[in-house]
Amino acid sequence: MKLALVLNRESGDGLFHEKSARDEIVAIFENAGHEIEVDPVSAKDLAAALKKWIASDCDGLIVGGGDGTVAATADLIRGTDKFFGVLPLGTFNLEARDLEIPLEIKEAALALTDATVKEIDLLLVNNRVCLCTTVLGFYPTLSRIREDYHGQRWWKKSLRLAYEVAILATKTPPLTITIEAHEEGPPLVEKTRIAVFSPGPYEDAMGIIPHRPDLASGKLMAYISCHLSRFSLIRAAVRFLSGSLFNTDEMKVIETDSLRLDVKGRSSVTAMIDGEILELELPCRMKILPKAVKVLTPA
Repeated sequence: MKLALVLNRESGDGLFHEKSARDEIVAIFENAGHEIEVDPVSAKDLAAALKKWIASDCDGLIVGGGDGTVAATADLIRGTDKFFGVLPLGTFNLEARDLEIPLEIKEAALALTDATVKEIDLLLVNNRVCLCTTVLGFYPTLSRIREDYHGQRWWKKSLRLAYEVAILATKTPPLTITIEAHEEGPPLVEKTRIAVFSPGPYEDAMGIIPHRPDLASGKLMAYISCHLSRFSLIRAAVRFLSGSLFNTDEMKVIETDSLRLDVKGRSSVTAMIDGEILELELPCRMKILPKAVKVLTPA
């Protein structure tokens, strides 16, 4: 295949500032028989570079960056005949994890050399593309804290997460949200400290980062936590880490194809969409876009 390797130079702690590091990745693809051209760009030039390669005669793009870079690629490439692959260079690398791409860069490149092109869903959030997850509540603040979890043992990460959820979440005022789901009966009105929306369902499994096993389900999922007290939040954190959170009475789950979201007394709300923290204008409309983009998935 003829590929373009677009690298966000501000991801991966400057891993690809040196040409020698880029040449190693290029060699992996060339040794597998692919023709590939590398294009390292700054974050401000990323969109222009992506548009250039999408309009070119290449078969697809390999994109190196975090979840924000990957989501930007998905937004620009949808509706075209191009596909893209993910080289994980971010903090959480949620989409790479869901695609089961190795997080070590050379292993990821090797996995992409013989990957299969598959179609996956996207979530449209107020006309903004969401590839992985949209979160409201205390989590956007917690995500900043979690950036220094790297290098710690899993049990230390788990204890810190449970503690920080219990302390931080109870300091964050709950949101009174209203969700009107398309053809799903009366609106859901709940107080919550965290609400999660995703293209495709999460599985209940042990671990600190949840996983979506089906990326082409055609389902918009809403997970509304009704855990409000410190004790219930600690219990929720323990159940989350043990893989038993989603099937509890205090977790409301909606499965639909579109919805309208509002928050009492707010014209906007802080949200995290694919790792980027922003102000989400209300009321917010979400809609699933089934099989909207083509992505490389390792065998």
